[in-house]
Amino acid sequence: MRNGLYNPDCANSYVWQMIPKNHKPGQNAQYLLTREPSPKLWEQKGFTLVSPVQIGWYNAEGFYCTFRQGVEGCFEDKYFQILWGEKDIEKAKKEYEAKKIEERYGARQEGIV
Repeated sequence: MRNGLYNPDCANSYVWQMIPKNHKPGQNAQYLLTREPSPKLWEQKGFTLVSPVQIGWYNAEGFYCTFRQGVEGCFEDKYFQILWGEKDIEKAKKEYEAKKIEERYGARQEGIV
């Protein structure tokens, strides 16, 4: 998974914090994506959940939303979009585009960021 609060390539994906079954102390957890609200795909590939719920979700536009697990009788599960302001959203989109250009051509373009 690419780092970032905006990534249209990850749209409609759930984010899970997982470790390999042969995890060694000090080894970092990985953030893995699924299109379904279930981590079964990665569990079948030898990963174990760090937390019993997803940590977030990329919405249909590709913006990252954190996950708040519900409490029975108080409130339901809910996702909260991280980027809200128009400036933040435009900045995230420009940074994403600049990163894609850099990955493709190997050099940063002046004036983009």
